[in-house]
Amino acid sequence: NNKYAYFLENFDQDWIYSDDRRFVSYTNLSPGEYTFRVKAANYDGVWSESGINLNLTILPPWWRTWWAYLLFMLLAVTAFYWMRRSIIYWERLNSDLKLQRIEAEKMHELDQAKSAFFANISHEFRTPLTLISGTVDSLKKNEGKTSLRSEAYELIERNASKLLHLIHQLLDLSKLEAGKLKVDAKPGELTGFLGYLTGSFLSLFESKEIYFHQELPEEEVLVYFDAPKLEVIFSNLLSNAYKFTPEGGEVGFYASVEPEKDKYLKLRVVVSDTGIGIPEGKSKHVFERFYQEEASNTRAYEGTGIGLSLVKELTGLLGGEVTVKSKLGKGSSFMVELPLKKISQKEIIQIKLGEKNNGTPHRKFQPHHDSKTYLPSKNTASDKPKVLVVEDNIDLRRFIDRHLREDYCVFEAENGDTGFNIAMDIIPDLIISDVMMPGMDGICLCEKLKNEDKTNHIPIILLTARADMESRLDGLEMGADDYLTKPFKIEELLVRVKNLLESREKLREKYGNSVTLNPREISVTSVEERFVQKVLDTMEKHHANPEFDVETLGRELGMSRTHLYRKLKAIINQHPTEFIQTFRLKKALMHFNNHSGNISEVAYSLGFNSLTYFTRLFKNQYGITPSEYLHQISENKFPLPSNTQNYEKRND
Repeated sequence: NNKYAYFLENFDQDWIYSDDRRFVSYTNLSPGEYTFRVKAANYDGVWSESGINLNLTILPPWWRTWWAYLLFMLLAVTAFYWMRRSIIYWERLNSDLKLQRIEAEKMHELDQAKSAFFANISHEFRTPLTLISGTVDSLKKNEGKTSLRSEAYELIERNASKLLHLIHQLLDLSKLEAGKLKVDAKPGELTGFLGYLTGSFLSLFESKEIYFHQELPEEEVLVYFDAPKLEVIFSNLLSNAYKFTPEGGEVGFYASVEPEKDKYLKLRVVVSDTGIGIPEGKSKHVFERFYQEEASNTRAYEGTGIGLSLVKELTGLLGGEVTVKSKLGKGSSFMVELPLKKISQKEIIQIKLGEKNNGTPHRKFQPHHDSKTYLPSKNTASDKPKVLVVEDNIDLRRFIDRHLREDYCVFEAENGDTGFNIAMDIIPDLIISDVMMPGMDGICLCEKLKNEDKTNHIPIILLTARADMESRLDGLEMGADDYLTKPFKIEELLVRVKNLLESREKLREKYGNSVTLNPREISVTSVEERFVQKVLDTMEKHHANPEFDVETLGRELGMSRTHLYRKLKAIINQHPTEFIQTFRLKKALMHFNNHSGNISEVAYSLGFNSLTYFTRLFKNQYGITPSEYLHQISENKFPLPSNTQNYEKRND
C-alpha cells in the first residue's frame, strides 16, 4: 500500500499522513498565498525527498476587495451627507413653519386691528353723514323745485348716500370677521324680491345703452331668505357688471330654482356681462379683500376692492358658493348657488294674506347721471377764456363746471383720450385734468399735450387723490403747471385758474406789440422755446420770398392755419400775418442800421413787392417813415425801438 503525506503551508501546523487517500479538502481558508506540498512512501516505507509543491492563491470575496471597501466608504460618506442635509432641511422647514405660524398670528392680529379700526371709524362717520343728509333734506324742502341750490343739494345727498353705503359694507366686513354677522332669514316671495331688485338697475343700464336681459322663475317661490344680504350680493354683482361693461354691451341676470333636499331648494343666479373680462390667472384673486386688478398709479375703474369679497363671504355665511368664469376681452360670468328652506303650508297662507313684502329690500337706489362728454352750447360767449375739464367722475366734473361757467367757456371730457381730442380741436386756454382716469390717465395726457406743437403752451392743472411727493414730481416733470390734491377747496382751484390765465395774459401783453425775435425772451417752457425757434428759423429761411405767406408758414411747421393762429395768439398775442410783417420790419431795421442798402433794396430783399405798402407798415409799426429813420441815422440819431435791441445783439 502507498502512503501519502501533505502539508499546506501557512495553514497546517505539520505534515498530515494518510493511507491510500488520493484527495484532500480545505475549508475556511483565508485569502492569501499558500504552498501545497505532497510526498509519498514506497512499499519499503521510504519517503520521497522532493515531493510535489503546488502554489495556491486564495482570492477574497468581492465585498472584501479594495474597490468594495472604497465603494462602501463612498456610500457611507454619501449617506452621511444626505442625512445631514435632511436634518438641516427638516430643521429649516420647522423653522419656516414656526415663522409662518408667527406671521399668520401677527397678520391675524393686524386684520383684527384693521377690522376694529374700520368698525370704529365707520361708526364715527355715520353720525356726521346722518346730520349732513338730514340737513340737506330739510334745505331741499324749503327750496323751490326751480331753485339754483336744488342741484347742489341733490349732489350732496347723492354722495352722502354713497359714503353711507360704503360704510355699511365696511361694517358688514368687520362683523363677518368678528363672527357677529348672523343670518336673519324670514319667509318671503323670492321671485318678486329679485324682480324688484333687478328693476332698480334698469335705468342705470339704459343710461349707458347697455342691453339688460333677465330671466326669473315663472312661478312664485316661497322660501326663507335674508333679504338684506341677498340684496348686497346681487347688487354688487350687477354694479360690477355695469362698471366693467362698455356702452352697447350686454348684461344678463338669470335666476332659477331646483329641488335640493326634502325641505330645501337651491337658488342659482348667474350674472353675466360682455365687459373687459379678467386676465387669466387673476380670477382666483377677485374675491380677495381689497384686491384690485390694476395696481398701478392709475385705475381704469372706480372701486374699493371690498364688493366681491363681501359677496363671497356673505354667500359662504348663507351656506352657498360663488364662482366666476371669465375671458379677457370677452366678459365675465358670476354664479351664486344658495340653499333656501321652503316655507310650510301654514306660513304660505299667511304670506298670501298680506305678508309678501317681508323680503322686499328697502335701500334706495341712487339715480344714475349721464357721464358722457358735455360741450358748451353754440350760444356760449366766445370771448371768454376756454377751460377744458377732464374728469371721469361726473359729479366732480359738473361741480367744477358750475363754478367756472360764469367766467369761462367750459368744455368737459370724461377721460384722457376724449380730453386729448377736444384739446387738439379747440386749443383751450387752460386744462384741468384728473390723474386717475380710464384709458389715458392725466400724467400721460399732460405728457402728450406738452409734446404737441399745437398744445404745448396750454397750462395744465392736475387733480389727484395722491398727496405724496413722488406723485407730485411725476406730474410736474411731465410739464404740469400746477398740482392740486383732493379733496380741495373750489376757491383754491378758482384762484389757481385765474393766476395761470393772468400770467399768460401778462406774457402776451409783454410781447404782444413787439416780437423780440429771441425765443428765450418769449417762452416760458423749453417746449415753447423750441417752437418759437422753429418759427424764427422758418422765417429766416423764407422771409425774402414774396410768395411766403401764412399758408406756407403753417405747411413748413406742420400745422393748419387755424392751429397756427391759436398757437401764436396764445404765446405772443399776434396772428400769423402780423407776425410775418413784424419779422420783416425788424429785419428792415437791421439792414438800415448796417447800411445794407437803400429803402427800395431793403424792401424788395425782404419780400415786399410794393414800396408804398412797406412804407405804410413801417410807419404804423414805428411811427416814422423809412426815409425819416434813415435821415436820423445819418445824423447819428438812433431812434431804435427798444423791442429790436435783443435781436440786433443776437445777430451781432
